[in-house]
Amino acid sequence: MAGEGKPNITEIARKQRYVYLLGKVKQGKQLTSAELRELETFERKARKTISSEVISSQKQRPMTVRQQRFVDCFDGDIKAAAQKADLSYDYCRRLVTKSHILEAIQTRQETEIRPCDIAGRQERQSFWSQIMRDPGEDIKNRLRASELLGRSEADFTDNHNHSFPEGCGVLVVPGQMETEQWQQFAQRRQQSRT
Repeated sequence: MAGEGKPNITEIARKQRYVYLLGKVKQGKQLTSAELRELETFERKARKTISSEVISSQKQRPMTVRQQRFVDCFDGDIKAAAQKADLSYDYCRRLVTKSHILEAIQTRQETEIRPCDIAGRQERQSFWSQIMRDPGEDIKNRLRASELLGRSEADFTDNHNHSFPEGCGVLVVPGQMETEQWQQFAQRRQQSRT
């Protein structure tokens, strides 16, 4: 077959999403109901073929120097780690979706000696939850605690900025056009840009 041997981009994206969700579970982060359904659906479909293969193949992959720099600099904030490691933010965002990177970060964090008087992420989240739920607490403090808790869970990170390479564009046109109409439209569009 002509398509045989070439990776299916949809399947690759689905596998990466699965690994990302597993990493989120390993970190102790709470999944939304939609993410839980997505994880269950993927596991049902992939139980026979790829679930263990994807994870084991990514565990065995050695890290590059750039990936190791990111792991060494990561402290829970991707943007700060990208700046410390002198790497692009987009590259670092992609790194945290890879299971072997997440495992390396988790291993480093577990072996890292942390002073007892510094609150960890879960402890802070628990504290904010207690403040938020305490009816005797001032409403201003309860709202601030809920905001901090939401930020720690990345509830407010809707990023709709998309960048495309030069010359690449996405065009959505309702209805159907003949090939000639598309070509004419594309030419007019290109001329209007120059």
